[in-house]
Amino acid sequence: MAFCIYDIFIGMKITTQWDLSKLGSKIDDPVFIKERKSIERAYKKFEKKWKENTKYLSQPKVLKEALDDWEKLSRTESKEDRYLWLRSCLETQNMDIQAAMTLYQDFGNKMADHVRFFELSLGTISVKNHKKFLNSKELVEYKNYLKGIFDTAQYFLSEKEEKILSMKSSVASGNWVSMLDEFLSGETREVVVKNSKGRYVTQRQNLTEISRNLRMNDVKVLTSSIEAHNDILSTHQRVAEKEINSFLENKKINDELRGFKRPDSSRHIGEGLDTQAVDTLVETVEKNFNVSRDFYKLKTQLLGRKSLSFAERSIQYGDINQKFSYKHCVALVQKSLARISDEFSNLFTSFVENGQIDVHPKKGKTGGAFCLSGYNQEVRLMLNHSDSFRDVATIAHEMGHGIHAMKARTENALNYDHPMCTAEVASTFCEDFVLDELREVLTDDEEVLTLMMIQLEDKVTTIFRQIAGYRFEQELHREFRTKGYLTYKEIGALFNKNMKAYTGSSITFDENSARGWIYWSHFRTPFYVFAYAMALLVAQYARKNFLENPDYLQKINEFYSTGSSSDPAEIFAQLGLDVNSTSSWQEGIDEIKVLLKEAKKLAKKLGKI
Repeated sequence: MAFCIYDIFIGMKITTQWDLSKLGSKIDDPVFIKERKSIERAYKKFEKKWKENTKYLSQPKVLKEALDDWEKLSRTESKEDRYLWLRSCLETQNMDIQAAMTLYQDFGNKMADHVRFFELSLGTISVKNHKKFLNSKELVEYKNYLKGIFDTAQYFLSEKEEKILSMKSSVASGNWVSMLDEFLSGETREVVVKNSKGRYVTQRQNLTEISRNLRMNDVKVLTSSIEAHNDILSTHQRVAEKEINSFLENKKINDELRGFKRPDSSRHIGEGLDTQAVDTLVETVEKNFNVSRDFYKLKTQLLGRKSLSFAERSIQYGDINQKFSYKHCVALVQKSLARISDEFSNLFTSFVENGQIDVHPKKGKTGGAFCLSGYNQEVRLMLNHSDSFRDVATIAHEMGHGIHAMKARTENALNYDHPMCTAEVASTFCEDFVLDELREVLTDDEEVLTLMMIQLEDKVTTIFRQIAGYRFEQELHREFRTKGYLTYKEIGALFNKNMKAYTGSSITFDENSARGWIYWSHFRTPFYVFAYAMALLVAQYARKNFLENPDYLQKINEFYSTGSSSDPAEIFAQLGLDVNSTSSWQEGIDEIKVLLKEAKKLAKKLGKI
C-alpha cells in the first residue's frame, strides 16, 4: 500500500537527537555551580522575607505580594536538573549520572526546606477567611491555586513531618521503582525478526522493541518475542514483588499519616476532581465492558482464531506494509495538525528543527515516549521510533502535549501545570486527526477495515483497559492494606482477574499474563490511569464539535491555553461536558459503538466473518 502523503516535500531541517548544549556540556559543568548559588540565593531571599512575616495569612493585599514573589520563584527552573534527567533517560545504565542526580536531589530537597513553610502556612488560613481571599479582586489570578491549597490543607502535616516524608521518599519507594525500571530497560534478548528483504534473522532487542513485536501477526516473530518477553519478566518477578510491596507500603503510610479515606483520594484531590466524578466515569465504562469484549470477539474472528492469549491480544489485524520512516511521519503529522490550525503545525515544525525530539531507540534508553514541559525552558519530546504505523499516532500524541505546554505559557507559573486528565485531552485530540488523515487516503476496503480495527484497538486500550487497570489498582491497594504483603502470584491473580473483566472469553490468561503488572509503569504513579479514559472521551467530544463547527476552534485554543487556573470540571464544562453525568461519558462510549458497528458491517461485506 502507498500513501500519497509520503510524496509531500518536507521543507525543513529534521533533527533526531536532543540538543542538550543549551543546558550543559557535562555532568560537572561549572555553569551548574553558578546556577546552584543563584537558586540558593533566591530561595533564601524568599524565606527571609516571608517566614516570620505572617500578615499575608489575613490581609489580601499582603498575600498578593507574597504570591507574586512565590510565582516569580516558581519560574526558577534548573538547567542542571533538566540536563541530568534527560541524560538519565538516554543512559539508564550510566551510574555517574545516577549519582549526580542523587546529589542534585539532595540539593533540591534542601532548597525545598527553605520554602516548605509557605504552602503549609497558607493551609492554616482560617476557614472564615477562605471566602474573603477567593473572592478578592486582588487575588483573582491566584484563585484556583488558593482553592487547591484550601481543599488539601486538611491533609498537610507539620513542616518537620513534611520534611521527613520528602527525605524518605527515595529510599522508601523511589529507588525501588528506579531499580526495577533500570533492570528491565537494560535487558536484551535474541529474537526472530524479518529483515528488509523479508528473511527471518535473529536480532538482539530490548524490552521496548520486543513489546512492539507482539503486535505482529507472524508466528515465528510472535512466538520468539513472547518467549523473550516472558523470560525477561520472569527473571525479575521476585524483585518486582519486593518493589511493588515497598511502593504499596510507602503509599499506605503516607495516606494514613495524612488521613486520606481511600487509596485513590489523593489522586482525585491532586487532579482537582471530586471523587464522584471519577467514580461516575469508572462505573460507566465498567458497565460498558461488553463493548471491549465484542471488539476482541470480532478481532479473534478476523484473525481466524478461537481465542488469543493475553500476550497476543495486540496482534494487528491486516497488513500495513509501508514503513513509516520518521521523515514520512513528520510530513503526515504536520499536515494533520494544519487541519486544526497553522499555529499547531508551526509549533511542530519548530520542535523538529530545533533538536527538541529524541527519536530512535537505543540500548540503555528508557522505553516509551513522553513530553517534558517547561515554563522557561524548551519543551522536549522523547520517542522510540521504529518505523511502524503506530509511531505516527505516538508523535501526534506527544506533540499534543507539547502544544499544550507551549500555549499554556500564557498562564502564570503557579497555574502552568496541567492536571493529568486535561493533559491527556490535549494529546489524544491531536492523535485522532492523524488517524483521520490516514483514513481519507485509503481507497481499498481491506485497508479501511485494517485502519478501523487499529482505531478501535487504540480506543479500547485507552478507555476500557485503563479502567480495568484502575480497578486492579483499587483491589491491589485494598488487599495489601488487609494482608500486609502480597506475593507476585497473588498480585498476578488480581491482575488476570481485572484484565479478563474487560477482554472477555476471547482472551486467555495464564502465569505469563499474570506478570503484566511488572512492566506497567503507570501503577507506580498510583491511580493515574483513569485520566487516559476520561481524556479520550472528552477529546472525542471536542473533535466532534470542532468538525461540525469551525468556530469551535476558539474553545480549543482556550483549552490549550489553560493550565490549572480553572479546575478540570470547569474546563470541561466550557467544552460542554458535565463530569458528574453518566450521559456525558456514555456519549463518548457510544461513538466507539458506532465505529465497532461499522467495522462489523464492513467485515461481513468482505466475507471475513
